[in-house]
Amino acid sequence: MSFQRVPEPKAGKNRVHLDLVVDDVDEASTRVEGLGGRRRDDHDFHEHGFSWRRMADPEGNEFCLVFGVQETVGRTRHGA
Repeated sequence: MSFQRVPEPKAGKNRVHLDLVVDDVDEASTRVEGLGGRRRDDHDFHEHGFSWRRMADPEGNEFCLVFGVQETVGRTRHGA
């Protein structure tokens, strides 16, 4: 997956929302913040056997870092 920079600012709600499965949410958060992103909340969310942290890229586009995924759930992991 790649991202392309465009001259126009974000306008309105995201049309696509990414959930990225990570092994270490703190390490992934630090990496995102080092690239200019930020956390959207001061807490993580937990529901239905999943945990996630809401993040945003430098322009405010939201995505989630998903962690603590139960191994019984089928998934393909590419890292973040």
